[in-house]
Amino acid sequence: MRPLDTCAAEQLLTRRFYFTYQRGAKNVGKAASLHAAILKAIASGDEVAAETAANAMVDYAEFYTRAVIVGRNNS
Repeated sequence: MRPLDTCAAEQLLTRRFYFTYQRGAKNVGKAASLHAAILKAIASGDEVAAETAANAMVDYAEFYTRAVIVGRNNS
C-alpha cells in the first residue's frame, strides 16, 4: 500500500469513528478551531505553523479517542 493510500484509509476510519461518537462530544468547537488553524497556516504558507497545528490536531484526536474508549469502558 502506498503512503497516501494509508493516510486516506486512516482518515476514513477517523471520520467514521468521530461521526459514530460525535453526539457525546462536547468540544466540537475545539476540533473545528484546530482544523481551521491547519488550513490558515497552509494558506499563509507557514510550514512551521502548519506542522504545529497538525500535531495539535493529532494530539486532540488521540485525546478524544481515548476519552470515548475510557467512557465506554466505564459504562
